[in-house]
Amino acid sequence: MKKFIYAFVALAMIACVSPALAKTPDALSFRRTLFAPAGQRMLLLEAPLGMCFMDPSYYEEGEIAEDAKDILEENGQGRLLGIFAPCMDIAAFDAGADDSALRVSGIVTWLNIDGEESTRLSRADYLGLQQEKFRETLDRRLVRGDDAPGGNDDAPSDDSSTLSPAYAALMLPWPGDYTLDKKAKATQDAVMLGYTADISRDRVKYALSGVAATTVIKDTPIALYLSYTGAKPYDPAKVRALAEKFMAQQVVLNK
Repeated sequence: MKKFIYAFVALAMIACVSPALAKTPDALSFRRTLFAPAGQRMLLLEAPLGMCFMDPSYYEEGEIAEDAKDILEENGQGRLLGIFAPCMDIAAFDAGADDSALRVSGIVTWLNIDGEESTRLSRADYLGLQQEKFRETLDRRLVRGDDAPGGNDDAPSDDSSTLSPAYAALMLPWPGDYTLDKKAKATQDAVMLGYTADISRDRVKYALSGVAATTVIKDTPIALYLSYTGAKPYDPAKVRALAEKFMAQQVVLNK
């Protein structure tokens, strides 16, 4: 069974991406906002400045979204709402540029767990509950993976050409490769937990710095998995700051 991070930013399909008529960074910038259905509710999401949501109507992006959707649902992480990455990186990826993996990405999910579309808890009560159990939940979903990704149950491969679209393009770690921070952090808008992972792709080593976060907007629990992957570890404080700002912005947009 496919496993996922992150964790790992409800794809009944990614819906209503702001229009982009050409594959240029300027055109892609119009895709900073996304209207995403979550049951009976329509959520408005906004990517960080300089980033755009992927559009599944484009073949390459659609393959990644569909694969991520399956991974998330099979791993009990909810339904995909959207995936964002730097606009210029998406443009390079779609153009087939060499070494065009999306090393910075955010995956937003709708935590439609056990068929519950919404929560009756206030945001404060929800966050209080999540602060107690968020790390345990992520440990179960990200750290305790038993199956190797991409349908290989014997040993994971670092050959990008053999990986499923989401694992290859988003440079996702294998389940079990995550190291979680010891304690979740709570703000007035979200509960967040940092994580790191060592990744190998095509015999090259990379370091991942990430943050998982959760909150409630329009009575709908959502989660974000924001990751930075590079030759050297990215500053975890900067990843946390961006995740915190992103979650706060979604709360403001969906009042």
